[in-house]
Amino acid sequence: MAQILFLPVLHNPVQQTVKLYKRLRVKVSFSDQTRSANVTAPVVADSPAFDSMLHSLLINDPIVETSEVSQTSEVFGQNNLVLRRRTATKTLCPPPLPALKISIDKTGLYAISYADFLALGLDVSVLDAHQIQMSYIDQPVPVLIAGEQDGVFGPGDVLYFYAQAANGLYTRNNIYWLTLNPDGGTRINFKEGTPVPTHAQLTAFKQTVHVENNQVWWSRMPNSTKRDHLFWKELGAENSVEMPVTLHHLAQTAGNATVRVMLQGKTDNPVIDPDHHTKILLNGVEIHDAQWDGQAVFLQEVTFGQAKLLEGQNTVTLVSVGNTGATADILYVNWLEIDYTATMTAVQDQLTFEATGTGPYNLTVSGFSRPELLVLDVTDPLQIVPLLGATVSADGAGGFQVQYAEQLDGRKTYYTFTVAEEHLLKPAAITIDSIGWLQSPCHRADYVIIYHDSFDINALQNLVAARGVQVMAVPVSEIYDEFNHGLPDPQAIKDFLTYAYKNYTPPRPAYVVLVGDANADTLNELGHGINYVPTHTFHTREMGETASDNWFVSVSGDDPLPDMFLGRIAVRTQAELDAVVNKLIRYPQAPLDGWQRNVLFITDNNTRDFEVVSEQLIAQHLADYTSKRVYLGQYANNEVEAVTQDIIQAIDAGAVVTNYTGHGSLNLWAGEDIFNFKDVMSLNNPDKLTFVIALNCQNGWFSYYKPFRGTSDSLAETFLKADGKGAIGMFAPSGLGYTHEHEILANELFQRLFQDKETELGTLTTLAKIAAVTHYGISTENLEMFTLFGDPGLRLRLE
Repeated sequence: MAQILFLPVLHNPVQQTVKLYKRLRVKVSFSDQTRSANVTAPVVADSPAFDSMLHSLLINDPIVETSEVSQTSEVFGQNNLVLRRRTATKTLCPPPLPALKISIDKTGLYAISYADFLALGLDVSVLDAHQIQMSYIDQPVPVLIAGEQDGVFGPGDVLYFYAQAANGLYTRNNIYWLTLNPDGGTRINFKEGTPVPTHAQLTAFKQTVHVENNQVWWSRMPNSTKRDHLFWKELGAENSVEMPVTLHHLAQTAGNATVRVMLQGKTDNPVIDPDHHTKILLNGVEIHDAQWDGQAVFLQEVTFGQAKLLEGQNTVTLVSVGNTGATADILYVNWLEIDYTATMTAVQDQLTFEATGTGPYNLTVSGFSRPELLVLDVTDPLQIVPLLGATVSADGAGGFQVQYAEQLDGRKTYYTFTVAEEHLLKPAAITIDSIGWLQSPCHRADYVIIYHDSFDINALQNLVAARGVQVMAVPVSEIYDEFNHGLPDPQAIKDFLTYAYKNYTPPRPAYVVLVGDANADTLNELGHGINYVPTHTFHTREMGETASDNWFVSVSGDDPLPDMFLGRIAVRTQAELDAVVNKLIRYPQAPLDGWQRNVLFITDNNTRDFEVVSEQLIAQHLADYTSKRVYLGQYANNEVEAVTQDIIQAIDAGAVVTNYTGHGSLNLWAGEDIFNFKDVMSLNNPDKLTFVIALNCQNGWFSYYKPFRGTSDSLAETFLKADGKGAIGMFAPSGLGYTHEHEILANELFQRLFQDKETELGTLTTLAKIAAVTHYGISTENLEMFTLFGDPGLRLRLE
């Protein structure tokens, strides 16, 4: 499918004139070459539901209508039609491969014993120990199996491996995999490390301490895609923040240390340059002064004599001076780093350090409480090498030291530690898993449910299946396992849906519902909610970063147009999910008793435009329906309480659709707060659930990261999750928008619903978004921001 976009503006650079054409006459010709006999690419059938929607959008619909699509095809021309011949093919669908998924949350040496496997119900003694293979992101990881010599992993045997904690946007737990390799697993190799008296001695190294304290979120950060939005503190003019940092084992040296503070400008004064002035204080003494400008990322860095540092706790203070003359001078402090020279002395019986040099050296690490020591070269974390021959002796301070020889060529990283219970780490979790079942073309699904593993999805799955569609329910963890090596990332969800769309047995999946809330604070560092099923974030021109589930189903081509019908049930608990499913079960059973002919319109009062939009929708589309109005501007003295009560009464009386036009924020309507999340709880409409359309801002910002007026739930989430009341679904944006674009979108919704009788929520909302963008040229941000909250396969009950 292609879009033709016309820009009716003629610019004459010589005359410096611009001419706007108000009318255009266009002729579009379709060449037979587009149906050439030379085309041989296989064509996969769209879902009948999605195919039907496409027909209503295309200007050359008859051509598509006479196309015949099948699973595998041979394309050739006949009678100017596109015919596709069905061919019988056999697809090999291998079973999924068994594997152990190992989750780790710390960096270090891990040990898994025979008893650990047995506790999982696995008797690994029946396996050939030589075939045990560890891997990480498809890369082999060497292991040491104590007791492997007899070929049996039996009682008393232990598997050792080195692993690194994750440092991504979506997880701090890393995932390693244990499988069987018939050719033999990868094993740890050792190297000689016996000290040589003639080698130069190395007893100190350059240490970098990084301190980050994420407390503040900034969504409107410019150029923010895939950037860190969490900061230590927001600073206004004439304010400061103290950042404590602990330094261990400072070397007595005349050398230098470095302090660096990462800053981000929030305000930008176009007249004053520079408009930020900051100073760094170390333990109360000024060590650096800098001036910089705008909404830039600024690294303030200073090098000074190491003697100014203190053993133990130091305090670095960042001061926003506030004397630039800018009316607003606001910045964010991100993180602090200090480089200094440290002695090779263990901290809590372990030390990871980077040695720098060229040539042979003896390296000595002291400060251990016991003599059982191990030295690992972890320069390549996927190919660690233990050193043999290291010597252990008293360190002269009541502890022990280890010395070993190494040939340095640049930089190498070592991990030295006491072989004690607390330093032999245990995985955070070990689960029996399988890999490959999702990546099989033998699957077929009309409706895909993607849910967080903590939810029991059976009731929803049975409800959807009762409609006669093929349902596939997939826990999000299995998507991560197969499409991102077990690591959480929304890209994995999109990759899965793309694979299913392009490879599953036709017809293609048409419906997708995401079950679980999302959190823009993806690691929950602020502590306000788990990121159950993450969303995609994108940068908007007015608001900065916000949520976009639409991105998941834009799987064909490089455009943002959705290729499947998508909804989200943004729940956090099983009780919330049960409440939504119970409403989905009850809704189609409600009798048609007149209220399904009611449509409720609610407007803000800031401008007459809001009322005009509603009145035009009523005039153009609702001649056969009863329109009820609650317009804030029609109430004397903005009687907010009366408006709220009238909204509640109108919804309780029954309205098949409730349409709000006006200003809004996360969980309320209008600056006067005429209706908010608390008011949803006052509704009493168990058998008259409404479908809410929000032509405003942010009512669908389901990934909001902290409480606002008492909850981090958007109004759309509250409407949907309200037990036995509220809405059967809601269509709302996650970001900011414009009334004239919302009007176009609403016209498409009302035309399709009330004129064309397209009652299925997924088809209705998707069709309206695509038509508004492709036919009328509204911003594609509306495609990304507007989300259907609810079941995309549900049909509204129009009388």
